[in-house]
Amino acid sequence: MATPPLLTSTSDDPKVQEAAWAWLKFITSGEGAAEVAKTTGYMPPNKAANEVILADFYDQNPNKQTAVDQLPLLRDWLAYPGDNGLAITQVIYDGIERIVTGDATDMKELQQDMVEEVADLLPNG
Repeated sequence: MATPPLLTSTSDDPKVQEAAWAWLKFITSGEGAAEVAKTTGYMPPNKAANEVILADFYDQNPNKQTAVDQLPLLRDWLAYPGDNGLAITQVIYDGIERIVTGDATDMKELQQDMVEEVADLLPNG
């Protein structure tokens, strides 16, 4: 059975696909998640990384333990109703980028454009 193409590569080369698959398996493992946490400060979404692999790391870096300690407080969070939450977030990012790059100078016009675009993405929009 051939390895399916992965998001980490668009190559048809079996060796490249195999390497991409190995990378994906590593980065989603406890070890990979722990390495990401150590180098970025993000909390790993992997229980093994949090409770076993990073135990000594958290002892030496107690400020990094804060997010892990708050795990029991997590609740579902939906930014926007419906299935277009990511698209709506992208509209906002794009608007901010237009401001930063100077492509948008009329803030009222930008606001109106964004309101219309987001409204179209909302349920019953």
